[in-house]
Amino acid sequence: MSQPHAVPAAAVLPCDVRRDGDRLFDVAMWCLGQDVRCPDGNVLLRHGLVREPRPEGVEGQSAYPVSYYTS
Repeated sequence: MSQPHAVPAAAVLPCDVRRDGDRLFDVAMWCLGQDVRCPDGNVLLRHGLVREPRPEGVEGQSAYPVSYYTS
């Protein structure tokens, strides 16, 4: 059976939809960043997520991996 070919988003979505999606993604990421700044402590840690340390010499936000599949 043949595999379907991935089609680039630019070929499927109009420019204004992609632009709005990019803006929505940026806002969602900003909101997640505000969530961990809660005065009562890091909400993500309180809900069971585990913060992964950044590799030495790498700057940026912390990573909180989430597994969607359980065994």
